[in-house]
Amino acid sequence: PDLRLAPRTFATLNTWISQNFSDLKSFDNAQHGHVPQIVILTKALDIWRSQLQDIESTTIMDSVRLPATFDEKQAFRDTIKSMARNFDMELNFQEAHSEAYLAYTPRELPLEVQELISTAQQDPSDKSKWMVLLRALGEFMKTKQDPPLHGSIPDMTSSTSWYVELQKIYQTKAKFDVAYLKQLVLSQDADSCGTVTDEDIETFCKN
Repeated sequence: PDLRLAPRTFATLNTWISQNFSDLKSFDNAQHGHVPQIVILTKALDIWRSQLQDIESTTIMDSVRLPATFDEKQAFRDTIKSMARNFDMELNFQEAHSEAYLAYTPRELPLEVQELISTAQQDPSDKSKWMVLLRALGEFMKTKQDPPLHGSIPDMTSSTSWYVELQKIYQTKAKFDVAYLKQLVLSQDADSCGTVTDEDIETFCKN
């Protein structure tokens, strides 16, 4: 699944987490046991970075530092476990622990797609649908650093209301990415790019 947590959460997700989950210790047990794993992973990263800052005796926390070595990844998983009140009973923390890699594995374009983008950029006169989309994706990556978001989230232990809110956040971000890619398509040459439909762009972003 593409949760887009590494190396940082996107702005609307980060705001939602900050507004609704600033202090998990204040939650009752029922609420605590239904905090979505997306929130747990995000907050666990913040705790892990803070702990690393103390260990390395630095004054500024690296807000995009991710667990890289085996020991760092294990320490991060231990952080998730330590956040639970009763790990054996809280499925949401078990889910976050088992899928900890989602928090430190950035979403990157496959090498073959990067090569295709490079080829498309070398021939801007080629206005075929595929080449136009590839050049637009190249510009998207330059600006956003991350590929377009797919927009779907997997099933997870969560309250219904929190899960629905998360779905809306991810779907809205995906729609924003589609709209931005469309701008980049049209900016190449509005007349020549008329063969690229909205459906083409949406499908391209999802794949």
